[in-house]
Amino acid sequence: MSRSLSLITWNVLHRIHAENWNEPAIAAYPEEDARVVALTARIVAAVPAVDLQLLQEVSGDLLTRLRAQLVPPACVLAMRLA
Repeated sequence: MSRSLSLITWNVLHRIHAENWNEPAIAAYPEEDARVVALTARIVAAVPAVDLQLLQEVSGDLLTRLRAQLVPPACVLAMRLA
């Protein structure tokens, strides 16, 4: 029996990078906490439909919020590049 795996990859754009490059995300969410809340809601909402979400440029506050809101078996695995 074969099963397909669904995944998405998403650069959530770290705040510092967004500010340095004047990205539109800053205009949409001038307050970082509001942006993190919105990102968390989108990521958590996608859990039932997607097997794996690969996130890039994730800040520590977003990781913390995701870990607090995801319900097992969903989990956060983080890798920090040196």
